[in-house]
Amino acid sequence: MFEGSGEVDTGPAKQRAVLAMLLCADGTYVARRDIVRGVWGGSAPATAPQLVVTYVARLRKALEPGRAHRSRATVLLSRGDSYALPAAPGHLDAREFEESRHAARRRRAEGDLDGCARELERGLALWRGRALEGVVGPHAERQRCRLEELRLAAQEERLALLLDQGRHDETVPELSSLAAAHPFRERIRALLMLALHRADRQAEALAVFQDTWRTLVEQAGVEPGHELRDLQRRILEADPGLRPARADAPVTVRVVT
Repeated sequence: MFEGSGEVDTGPAKQRAVLAMLLCADGTYVARRDIVRGVWGGSAPATAPQLVVTYVARLRKALEPGRAHRSRATVLLSRGDSYALPAAPGHLDAREFEESRHAARRRRAEGDLDGCARELERGLALWRGRALEGVVGPHAERQRCRLEELRLAAQEERLALLLDQGRHDETVPELSSLAAAHPFRERIRALLMLALHRADRQAEALAVFQDTWRTLVEQAGVEPGHELRDLQRRILEADPGLRPARADAPVTVRVVT
């Protein structure tokens, strides 16, 4: 997408926020006024529109250093007072990640569990820390929350798939870590309970439920949902339906949070 190779100096914080906003738009033109709102929010100074113009000019120099002065830009595009930054296939990790999730779901619908797992692992391997780490502004914060939620959902899907394949022992360490990091995420707690139960660690599985109950009641003022309570009951009753003999006979744990 850009000239040359290696890292590009994208400048100060708000200039990076402009770049991030254009990249997140994935080639769609973004009006200058929307960039101002996305970068500064309700505290934009009167000079913000001109600052956007300045940041765009600087970004063009960084992204297309060989372009002749006043020649037409071919990377960071303009149309009136709007800008676009199309990214070639394979150049935008967020897009690649979301495409891998869609591909994983298609594979699963076709019954290809191995292919589904490969797609999820491919997408999750693109992550190298938090989304838009260090990028300022309300737009970046919204995108950060959205992408982090998608990442967590992909992790849940992958771990549920491993459970469906009978690989419960592999999932316990990762599920334990995720449960500690996301104490209100009931689906993660349900998957951890199921993994422990299948590993013949019923007491620990039930302890996860008790910890979840206590955390939700004391810190959020709510009780665990019906699905989590039902899973506890089935573990107590040693329900054979929680132990599928084959990967093509999965137990689906659905928890609405």
